[in-house]
Amino acid sequence: MDTFEHKPLEYLKRDVRKRVEVYLGCELEHLPPRTMDAIQREIIALRGHYRDPATGGWQYGRNRPRLVAYALAYYPYYVELVSDAIQIASKEFVVPRRWDLTPDRGHTGTARYAIVGCGAGPELYGLLRHLAGTLYSSGNRASVTPDISISLFEPERERWAAVAEAVTKPLIGRIPWIEQRREAGQIRIGWSPDPEPIPSLSLHGEYDFVLIQLVLNEVDLLWPTWLSRVMEANLAPGGTICVIDTNHAVHDQLRELGFCPAKSLSLEWSEAGPRKLDPITSSQVFRDADGLIERRGVKAMASFWENAAIRGRRRLPPRRMDSSRSEKATPSHRRRIDLFG
Repeated sequence: MDTFEHKPLEYLKRDVRKRVEVYLGCELEHLPPRTMDAIQREIIALRGHYRDPATGGWQYGRNRPRLVAYALAYYPYYVELVSDAIQIASKEFVVPRRWDLTPDRGHTGTARYAIVGCGAGPELYGLLRHLAGTLYSSGNRASVTPDISISLFEPERERWAAVAEAVTKPLIGRIPWIEQRREAGQIRIGWSPDPEPIPSLSLHGEYDFVLIQLVLNEVDLLWPTWLSRVMEANLAPGGTICVIDTNHAVHDQLRELGFCPAKSLSLEWSEAGPRKLDPITSSQVFRDADGLIERRGVKAMASFWENAAIRGRRRLPPRRMDSSRSEKATPSHRRRIDLFG
């Protein structure tokens, strides 16, 4: 059973490794040499792909070594980024901001979240860990009855489905506070069916919190226009957009467009000098060789933007919308595919 305190990266890697071993049916140390070699080759190839996204989209599907490579080399770091960003920001404001978590007051209404470009779901897991910690430890557990709706927007959902099934769903299932409320219908999580890529993506409806992590730097250059429309059409009053990216130019461009952040963070996990790898997490997968040195962390920047920051201050580009597919008339929570269905 998970606790709700913040977990260091090493613990996250351990948890992911356990899910991987369940998926493989054995501990990593007991894998046949050929399988271990295949996983290491996939780690090197994946890192090359992420350095040069022009190499094309990668399918996971039944490619077990590739799935394991992504889970061990990338997944924990993506969870840590969003968990840390929201946790640090929540010291100054609650997410969503209209919630009142003071004792005996609770909150009312449905809190709606959207995660754009969620891939296999590390951002979802990071967000749920934060929500569990915030609500469960708020000091008024009996009076806080959450009603949470989370919509996942991923244009390439099928290629990530195997990782989500093997890693994300079991990890979420180990947070009892979340599981109890999901089974009671108080927390609803679902894929938006057939979402289009940015900048054509439509979020359908209003959200209190929109999370976009490590996406904008890798999509069409028209993303600023798309994000302006999301800010105008898809944020509820008091809503917030969280942008996390390793490229600081993304955040600079947002400011140049007239966006004013409610909170800006610089996130970095690094250690000076050589680091002894923890055998609990690194096993025999990572070694001191080209492309296989285990990461010490990820450098990124997170910024939180409110709809009120630009509304009424700048003229937004006109929205193009198919008249047969109104955003207001087709709320995503009625159309989406249940993650646990």
